[in-house]
Amino acid sequence: MSERELVRHYTLSAADLDLIDRRRGDHNRLGCAVMLAYLHHPGRPLLNGEAPPAEMVEFIADQIGLPSELIGEYLANEQTQRR
Repeated sequence: MSERELVRHYTLSAADLDLIDRRRGDHNRLGCAVMLAYLHHPGRPLLNGEAPPAEMVEFIADQIGLPSELIGEYLANEQTQRR
């Protein structure tokens, strides 16, 4: 995915950032941001067991000032809750 595509599809709005900031825990903030980004493009939620592209997660994590590695903790929690 090119940087142009990342910027076009995954730049978070002020409203997105406000919603993300209301989450507790850094891993939940990053997970919320990734879920919002997926709803913007490709227009659906992240599917159970689906891993978002690493470059997308890094781009989003940079916008909210968190390490991209936290997505693993978020996805593990979500998968546990779905079971």
